[in-house]
Amino acid sequence: MVNLSNKKLVHCVVEGQTEKVVFKEILRPYIHNETKSEMVFSLIKSTKQGGMAKFDKILPQLRNLIKRDKNKTIVTTFFDYYGIHDSHKFKFYNEAKIQQKNSLKGVYLLEKGMTQRLMEENIDLDFDGLC
Repeated sequence: MVNLSNKKLVHCVVEGQTEKVVFKEILRPYIHNETKSEMVFSLIKSTKQGGMAKFDKILPQLRNLIKRDKNKTIVTTFFDYYGIHDSHKFKFYNEAKIQQKNSLKGVYLLEKGMTQRLMEENIDLDFDGLC
């Protein structure tokens, strides 16, 4: 678990308005109560049809946020797991969504894939593991 007790800014990258509302109304109060950290939100750049973007389009946004000020900012994501499809090109998609019946394990695999892709971009993630 990442230690948020040093009052960093938490930057939440969300898929769309629905995810933003859910995060703000359900998760934000808990995180703020536990950490007293401020939160900011940004929406991923979606497709012209309004759906989830391919991971290659999301990657630069994540990379830039992580590099911005790692000592003062924590970056997290909140995507609709069931809205991620093969066409979005997430690493470990097949293992997470096709070969896996347990959605919790599937989410873990997609997170692991995002982490590996960021590390392949030489992004220093500065944490001990997925939380």
